[in-house]
Amino acid sequence: MRSPMDSIFSSLAARAAAQPEAPAFIDGKGVLTYRELLEGAEQAAQRLWQQGVRARARVALPLGGRAAGARRTLKLFYGLAYLGAVVLPLYPEMAPAARAALPRRYGLRLIDLRGLAAGGPARARAPRGDDPARPFLYEFTSGTTGAAKALLLTQAQLAGVARAGAAADGWLPDDRVLPIVPWPSKAAARYLLRVHGGGGALVNLEFPRSRQELAARVRAAGVTAFCGSVEALRLLLKSTPAPGETLPPLRALRVSGAPMRPEELRALRAQITPNVHFCYGTTETGMIAALRPGEPVGDTLALRPVAPGLEAQAVGMNDEALPAGTVGQLRYRAPWVPDKYAGNPEASARHFRGGWFYPGDLGSIDAAGRIVLQGRADDVINFCGAMIVPQDIEPVLARFPGVDEVAVVGVPHPSAGQLPVAFVVARGAIDRAAWRKFCEHHIGDLRSPRRVIRVRELPRNPAGKLARERLVALYRRASGDNVAHG
Repeated sequence: MRSPMDSIFSSLAARAAAQPEAPAFIDGKGVLTYRELLEGAEQAAQRLWQQGVRARARVALPLGGRAAGARRTLKLFYGLAYLGAVVLPLYPEMAPAARAALPRRYGLRLIDLRGLAAGGPARARAPRGDDPARPFLYEFTSGTTGAAKALLLTQAQLAGVARAGAAADGWLPDDRVLPIVPWPSKAAARYLLRVHGGGGALVNLEFPRSRQELAARVRAAGVTAFCGSVEALRLLLKSTPAPGETLPPLRALRVSGAPMRPEELRALRAQITPNVHFCYGTTETGMIAALRPGEPVGDTLALRPVAPGLEAQAVGMNDEALPAGTVGQLRYRAPWVPDKYAGNPEASARHFRGGWFYPGDLGSIDAAGRIVLQGRADDVINFCGAMIVPQDIEPVLARFPGVDEVAVVGVPHPSAGQLPVAFVVARGAIDRAAWRKFCEHHIGDLRSPRRVIRVRELPRNPAGKLARERLVALYRRASGDNVAHG
């Protein structure tokens, strides 16, 4: 006897049985109910079966055409879960070269969507092959600190990740959730499983860039909760509402993907909604911790673990557990966390050790079990023997007059090891003397960036996460539009 949460498809089937006419997916075409989604997934599974897709078959699913093909690919995704295939989604945000190379790299059959469309009527009901213990989905890390790594997750692991996220988000079963990026995309896939596991609806519209657009989404699609990157929400804060217009109430706003300054979080609570959940997680673990509505915002953001069954530790150089409040490398373990990357033993050895996952994040855990993040170990800059954590100095540099955003990276230097370089989004030219004086006063000469390069915007991935390695490459090409320091 199947339990409602033992596989991706059985979770959908349970929701469709309990609330068949409730909305599961909302887009420009209107509402797709849970009953319609279930029926469409079963029909897609039959088509795939006729094309030779069986349980444990290894396939690559092209996902594109967000406006025209979103519903179709959604049904195909659940149809493959029904059959118990092993799926590598080829998301639209992937580079064309990667979309072409990945099926060959992992030895996967590329599904011919045209062949499915040309197939005749389904002749027989395809047998279900979904098994929670079997591999189901290839998922890639963000790649913002280097080459993306692949995980091969079982249906049970994906369900665990979805439950961990649901515990952090504060959504209700009848919520209509707008993700940062529409389906099909990697970010939306995570939200899709989380929302459907709780009985809500995914709103598949573009994320608003202003308060006026947000109000329009709420009115048009009944959005009750939305999920934004720090960068996208900074744009909302900069925008102004239409005269006399106030934002409709929102049950939840989930923020993740990058560090956020405490004053920005306070502004979100005051200007957008008090129901802000600032969240921290990884692709490998799912959601880990959050600062929830009503919890105090101090000078640093202390996040409370939210995933039942997940253990967290801060450890030293020899993996020894550190006392409360001591900064070290963070590590996590939970039943749903995988134990390796697919086809990457070197990265697996670095990040998965002794039953723990090491994401490369620095931080401390206080006596109450709250996590205080201090940045990524890979981001730490070794300048003449001094260790500089970019996340420590970036919020300070962002207070320089006329500067909107700052990112600090270390670039190779023949004598200093790494040179700290600041990339800034500024509203005008930067005064060299004023910048130097500001840096020396607020963060000290040793930690001050040695060069400043103005850019129109900071490079980010589709989910809004800063791509620091692209800034290092940009530094090597930069000339002229910079301020020397030191």
